[in-house]
Amino acid sequence: MMKPGAAVVVYLQEPREQVWGVLRALEPHGVVVEGLEIASFDGWMRCVEEGSGWRSQISVQFFPTHRVQRVVLDRGDENAPSLSERFEARMGASVGHFIGSGDERV
Repeated sequence: MMKPGAAVVVYLQEPREQVWGVLRALEPHGVVVEGLEIASFDGWMRCVEEGSGWRSQISVQFFPTHRVQRVVLDRGDENAPSLSERFEARMGASVGHFIGSGDERV
């Protein structure tokens, strides 16, 4: 099930973008994700490692339904780990430890 708190990838159109992050809301009028563009993922992980400026790269974003092509769970398999799995392997902690709103963690 796709529920708030799940790691997801959102595929958008006009302009074409891919956003990775934590699903905050999935409603008929749109999707709310706390995350960043996939193209920034590796750079973000480096900032987390260094402990510098990583929080400023994460934002809570609303995408209206007309822009959303699809929302998929961030799941890997034995041949290709998910972005969340890559993060956890490299950092030794879950993404939920790093992404949250205030004291809330996923």
